[in-house]
Amino acid sequence: MPALLHDSAKEKVDLRKGIPLQQLLCLGPTNAGSTLAGLLKDLANRIEGGCQLRSCEMLRDFMGNRLPPYMKDSPPLNKEKGSTMKSVSPPNLNSTIRLQYQDYAAITVDQAPKMLDPTDELVIYVFHALNNNRKSHMVSDTEERSPVSGLRFPLSYMNALKAIWEKKLLLVKDLPLEGDHDKVNLAISLWTEGLIENVHTEG
Repeated sequence: MPALLHDSAKEKVDLRKGIPLQQLLCLGPTNAGSTLAGLLKDLANRIEGGCQLRSCEMLRDFMGNRLPPYMKDSPPLNKEKGSTMKSVSPPNLNSTIRLQYQDYAAITVDQAPKMLDPTDELVIYVFHALNNNRKSHMVSDTEERSPVSGLRFPLSYMNALKAIWEKKLLLVKDLPLEGDHDKVNLAISLWTEGLIENVHTEG
């Protein structure tokens, strides 16, 4: 809802208005109820119209604190870092890659932190649960929560990430990105995080 309101308020001035003067001091009936109903109907129409719902904070919490770390049929763990061991060599432009642990990683879109980008530009976040600590995971709600593992990419990487999530095997050079540098950068970033494996590299 906060993201939906933020996006809608850019286009609808009524969502940016303050409450009328002395609104909270009125004892009798006011038109506040009908005004609120109208605004909520407008938001509902936006959802039905196919607007993009962004649930970055919910997904961040789910991946970091609610989803148990991957275990069944997983490769040996790196005990020092708690992450899955990666392929022997990083992918290059001629590599064939494959997504690992699809149920333990997810893509979402949200604003970049204002300290980095004051223009409220949208970016892509890839969160995953591969580094969650199984021994202490959800042991106590009073324990301090550790930051969720993940990566951030420009919004222009969305089609490439979708292609990786949708296909079993994919050549790095076939990723739908303009430059070869971007293709390799995306593949290496996901490989370093343990999200993809380098199945084969052509000479």
